[in-house]
Parts: sequence; C-alpha cells; structure tokens
Amino acid sequence: MNATLPDLKGLDLRPAVEETCRLLLEFSTAEQVLVYSRQSDAALYDPLYALGRFSRPEKAAFWSTSPDTATDLLAEVLHRRFEPLWINDESTRRSLRASILSSLEGQSYLGLTLHNRSQPLGFLLLGWQQAGVELPAERLTLIRALARSLSLALDNARLYEMAAQQVFQAIRLQEIGTAILQQIELKEVLALVAGGAMQLTAASGCILRLREEDGSLTAVYRSGSPPALREEEWQPQQILQRSEPLLVNLPAAPPLIEEDSALLALPLPGGEGQAIGVLELYQKRRYLSQTDLQIA
Repeated sequence: MNATLPDLKGLDLRPAVEETCRLLLEFSTAEQVLVYSRQSDAALYDPLYALGRFSRPEKAAFWSTSPDTATDLLAEVLHRRFEPLWINDESTRRSLRASILSSLEGQSYLGLTLHNRSQPLGFLLLGWQQAGVELPAERLTLIRALARSLSLALDNARLYEMAAQQVFQAIRLQEIGTAILQQIELKEVLALVAGGAMQLTAASGCILRLREEDGSLTAVYRSGSPPALREEEWQPQQILQRSEPLLVNLPAAPPLIEEDSALLALPLPGGEGQAIGVLELYQKRRYLSQTDLQIA
C-alpha cells in the first residue's frame, strides 16, 4: 500500500515522508511502516502515511482509525515514551491488545515516537510477519536517526502551519475591524465575524444568537453544519450570565449528532457588563484547544 499525502497549507510533506519510509523499510527489512501524526496539542493521532504489504482489512483499519491516548494503549504508551518499544512476543502484544495492533496481522512491531524538543508529534510502527524479531544495535541506531528526520519534517510542517495561521488571523481580524469602522450592514458584519471565527478555529459549524428585549435569543446567522440540539441538551441562555467561554463535549446521539463533537460557546459582551448574544462554534471529532479559546 502506497498512500497519498495531503499538502499541509502549502508545505508538501510528501517527498520527505515517502523517502524516509522507503529507507525505513530497506534498512529494517520490515514489511510494513505506518506513520501517525498528532492533532495539534490534542492527544489524538491521525493516520498520515503507510507503505508496504497490507491486507485489505489492515488498510481499512489504518485509514479509518485515529488512535486516542485515552482509549488506545499503544498510543498512550508512545505518547509519553521516547524510547523504542518492541512488541515482538505474545505477552507484550496481549498487554497492548486494546489498540490499533488488534487490527494488524503482523507478529512483530517496533514503535517509535516522533518528537522534537520533548514534544510528541506522532509515532511510527514497523511491522514484520515473523515473531521474535530483533535488530542489531547499529541498525536500530540508524532507524532512530531516520525517525528523527521524520520528526523534524513534521515539526517544520507544524511551525509552518502555525505561522500561516497567525498571518491569516491578523488579516482576518483586520478585515473585521475595517468592516465595523465602515459601518456596513449589520448582517454583513455578523457574517464576517462568525465566518472569521469558524475559519480561525477550523470549526465545522457556527450559530450566532442575539438577545431580544425579553431576554430570549434569536439565531441571526448560521453556517456550516451545526448539530440540531434539543432544549434539554443545550440552553444557550445560560451563557448570557457568564463572562467566560463554555466548552462542552457532545457524545454522538444519532440522528441529531452523528459523531462526537465539541461545542465552544462564547458570550458577546455588550454595555453595562451584559452579554448581547452568544456565538456557538461546533467541531466534529476534534477537541477544541486553549488556542481556539484565545482566538475566539
């Protein structure tokens, strides 16, 4: 299986990752290499690239699974361990059975955390069909050096994305400020503010509610695909009494909430310390971070 890598906001990781994975297979004699990248500052890892011989179920498992350190034992170990981890006997594999390993068919695996400056950026797995595989010390040193180069590529991509995001934030905030100063139509300002908040936090849905004279809230702007929450699940009026944002994790509850989501609700400050409305940002399958709170 040879996977296609997406560009990361203009910085193409493909050449570095493909060449490094090819060298990893060559020098380790492994049949498989799987690479996962960490989601921002979360404890969730996404499939990034895979190379080697995979069965159809293994391919499906790799691309459909984002290991979470809260539920995947292997991801949890590699998230905090920067030394090589051998899974080459039944006892070790059994201790990590609640992980992506349960969907892989190899008998020996070597896990390496991809990190830089003590920050985990991802992890990779090398897989062999035979059990009890071990590598000489000099070969393992070479493989760790290749993993290190992959870590640097991921870190450079992360830094590039952060810089691009900061530039985008500055431009977007300037556009919003200019629009307000020009006193354009209220609906246009609201759409610009809400749309900018969605883009800056990579939200999947947004609802902007304004307070009426009787204290009720009216949705004046909606974008993306926010879930249709029932009144017992979400009462936005409670945000009007708060001075700080509220972050809520929403478990999947079909058909209204198709998959796990997060809700970030922000009171919109007005005169005399009273909120004039609520901005709701929704995200699917991703935890909103402290950075998202600051941006919003």
